[in-house]
Amino acid sequence: NPFNIESIRVLKNAGETAVYGARGANGVILITTKTGAPSGGA
Repeated sequence: NPFNIESIRVLKNAGETAVYGARGANGVILITTKTGAPSGGA
């Protein structure tokens, strides 16, 4: 639900994406929701 999104960050810098290993080599999109409630699926 787009109304539950608090922020979206796009990481492109190698230093920022290093934590994500090979999977983050092309960049990472971090989506932070407003609440910590479970989404009902993974």
